[in-house]
Amino acid sequence: MAERRKDARSKRRLTAHIETPEGTFSGIVRDLSASGLFVQTRVSLKPGQKIRVELRESDGREFAISAKVVRRYVVPSRLSSIASSGVALQIEKPSEAFLQLVARQPSPAVAAPAPASPSVPGKSPSLWRIKANQTGKPRTRTIKVEAIDEESAREAAKLELGEGWEILEATED
Repeated sequence: MAERRKDARSKRRLTAHIETPEGTFSGIVRDLSASGLFVQTRVSLKPGQKIRVELRESDGREFAISAKVVRRYVVPSRLSSIASSGVALQIEKPSEAFLQLVARQPSPAVAAPAPASPSVPGKSPSLWRIKANQTGKPRTRTIKVEAIDEESAREAAKLELGEGWEILEATED
């Protein structure tokens, strides 16, 4: 399928509250651009549906945008550790506050690629299963990262998860 986005997206993590006629639902922004964003959520929205999204940055700044659902992604629960259900949204008339958010560089914890595993003679990277807990909330998440040791695996997981997560355990697969 050909790429249809008109603006490049950057990875971000923001709290989102999706307002629809049926109610308000929570989600997490995974990436955004001046014209759109992807919100990880389990709420079932229909393509073409117009919604209002309230966004909150980690520093507490809040603002709202109007958007239209462009695509819906539904991932079976057994695959939720490797992919996210959610919606791709097209922004209608982005506010100045939103455009400033897009222009700012993402925090290094979210945007930085995972560091290359250091070379250790005779030791190749292994797959590690990382269990993490969202700070102050009951939500846990398990991800897999490749690293040469537990410390490197924990650091790679912190970079992938972003702010607001605490590593509970790291197990070599």
